[in-house]
Amino acid sequence: MAELIIGGARSGKSALAEVRARLSGLAVVYLATARAEDEEMARRVVHHRERRPLNWTCIQEPLQLAAALRGHTAADVCILVDCLTLWLTNLFFAGRAAARPKLASRSTVR
Repeated sequence: MAELIIGGARSGKSALAEVRARLSGLAVVYLATARAEDEEMARRVVHHRERRPLNWTCIQEPLQLAAALRGHTAADVCILVDCLTLWLTNLFFAGRAAARPKLASRSTVR
């Protein structure tokens, strides 16, 4: 079974997903996509980490989410991805960073 929990920023999506994962009775793999690149995000990451049970496997994967999903999918495992919005943001900025040198070199050619 797959569930998608949606809602606004800081609306309790992660907490609800964590409760659902606990209630599944399965081993939990928590795929975290956040990058703690500023103080606010670092605090949020710590808050989420402190809330999770110690027996959950936590994997930080900001970009290669599909590979992480393939590598951890099993019948006896509940995979919790937190969060798809951050993952998409990471992909967007990774793409912009990769394209930046190309754009810079094009703009200097006349």
